Amino acid sequence: MKRKLLFIPVCCLVFVFINFFRLKKVYFISPKKVESGLEIFNGKNLLWFDAKIINQHLLDRNPEIKSMLIAKSYPNSLVIDLMFRKPVAIVAGEGDNFFIDTDGRLLPYDENLKKDLPEIRLAGAKLYLTNNTDWRIINALTFLKQSKIQGVDLSNILIDKDKPLMMAYLPEGTEVIIPQTGNFANLAASLQIIVSRFRIEGKFITKVDFQFDKPIVLLENDKNISSNTSH
Repeated sequence: MKRKLLFIPVCCLVFVFINFFRLKKVYFISPKKVESGLEIFNGKNLLWFDAKIINQHLLDRNPEIKSMLIAKSYPNSLVIDLMFRKPVAIVAGEGDNFFIDTDGRLLPYDENLKKDLPEIRLAGAKLYLTNNTDWRIINALTFLKQSKIQGVDLSNILIDKDKPLMMAYLPEGTEVIIPQTGNFANLAASLQIIVSRFRIEGKFITKVDFQFDKPIVLLENDKNISSNTSH
């Protein structure tokens, strides 16, 4: 009888103790409001809280989030510091547009946030908001980033879906033909040398073609020049 009497208050103490650490508040340190995946916090207890599961759950449902730091604030709160992905280009396909970040992750598109971002267009292709971005888009993004490193800005890149080529365009209208199998770091470095050389000479380039052993440069007067720049 004494054991039964003792058992009841012990159970009550355990219940009170566990309930004391039940999650009641979640604080987000974030410039944006998080709305997806918050149901996972329902009924959670800090004593058995698994940060890895929470982390993956929120990342899967919020593609704009790049990473997060989760800190427990006892007895019943969480503080989550979020880092968001930053778009570096617009990706356009058949119908929908997306942003893409430097890691090649497609993000939801917002017309108000497009700014002066360059555009990567894969004509005739249907794009989806998944983790597996089309390899041709990844190639275009890589060339875009390598060109930026070399100080060459691109306004847009058109991917030819029928040929293994990309057509990149400088803001002044110069067309650059790039093979999909090229070394994009070397190609960007070669492009920078070509553009700088002819700008110094006061000549306007209408096209640079990297399909051959040596890049072919077409000037405004339709004169073809085989550049000595290797790639």
